[in-house]
Amino acid sequence: MLFIKPLIYQTLNVRASPDFPLAIPAIHIVAAHLSADTIFSEEQIKLIEPIRPVIDKWSYTCYDSAPTLYNPSTHLEAITNKSKELYIIALQLTLKSPRVTISHYMCVTSLLWKIWDTNAHVMIGPLLYSDNSIVPNQIGLENISKLPILKEFLLNLIQKSVDDSVIWLIWRPAIYLYIFLSATIVLMIKDKKFNRILIATPIFLHTTILLLAIVGQDFRFQYSAYLVGLLFIPLFTINYKTATSQPACTLKTKINHHMITKHSDNRDTN
Repeated sequence: MLFIKPLIYQTLNVRASPDFPLAIPAIHIVAAHLSADTIFSEEQIKLIEPIRPVIDKWSYTCYDSAPTLYNPSTHLEAITNKSKELYIIALQLTLKSPRVTISHYMCVTSLLWKIWDTNAHVMIGPLLYSDNSIVPNQIGLENISKLPILKEFLLNLIQKSVDDSVIWLIWRPAIYLYIFLSATIVLMIKDKKFNRILIATPIFLHTTILLLAIVGQDFRFQYSAYLVGLLFIPLFTINYKTATSQPACTLKTKINHHMITKHSDNRDTN
């Protein structure tokens, strides 16, 4: 895709979006060091100052990069084509103050591995919305429910699901990641085939990449682990030994049994 996409874009005259999303993890690390009062060199300040004045420490919060990025003081266009430089600065700051970066990653990645965290606000996308979620427009689009009673019931249910007492079970994906990994191990032990662990490879790789790239507590980032974890729960209840000890009755077996029975009936008739 690295080679094909530019050719397609050029052929179709499609304007590529700025590359600033690639730099978001680095920007988040830089913001962490600004907040922690890590000493920056003049050259580093000169490069990041056009993005946002450093005096406000970029409104850093370890759980989410949005306060840093989506602020009137932030100039996103200044990030374009500076991904490499920002990652170099992030690395330099990490080598200077590794504890700051480690603390930052322990916080921002908590959605992936921490079952309970009352300080983190998990974003669940468009499920929680207001009646003003559609901006005024000229084509008449508006929020009008055909079943207002059901709408209020469901919204109330969703609102309760993000309460601190239950959000860890409903929306935080860590517990479902652990369920999936545990179920995979159970399957491997029951089947006595170590290659069953390969089932976990896609989710393992996905989670590993997120550990490096996640920039917010967004449920959708780890939805795959959440879904697969739910699907694998039955593995804990299946009597695997009984299910596999008896051979399956194939179509050929059924046909042979039918022919033998029919032949026996003909002999009895004769």
